[in-house]
Amino acid sequence: MTLASGGDPVVYTAALSDWTPASGAGHYLLHAAYSGDDNFEPSFDGGTNESFTVTKVTATLSAITSVTGSYVPGDPITLGATVSPAGCTGPVTYSLDKSPLNGAAGP
Repeated sequence: MTLASGGDPVVYTAALSDWTPASGAGHYLLHAAYSGDDNFEPSFDGGTNESFTVTKVTATLSAITSVTGSYVPGDPITLGATVSPAGCTGPVTYSLDKSPLNGAAGP
């Protein structure tokens, strides 16, 4: 926003601290509005919006539970994995010889 004092432009800067876009990754347009005060009328950005992009964070899959020992058909095998950083959502899909496991594996 630009204010004038005696005809000379005065740049006013306001900082946003600890602000996180609620919608997550994506493209955003930032708008500005000045509400006015006793001496100045309200003002809006007039279409001079700033845009920015929030990129996705890289997730890491690790600590896949090792399967050791011998099993016979029908024996359950418990699998586990860790996805980081904290806050990751979404499924982890396991495959056996490139075939997805859907809760049960077999021929």
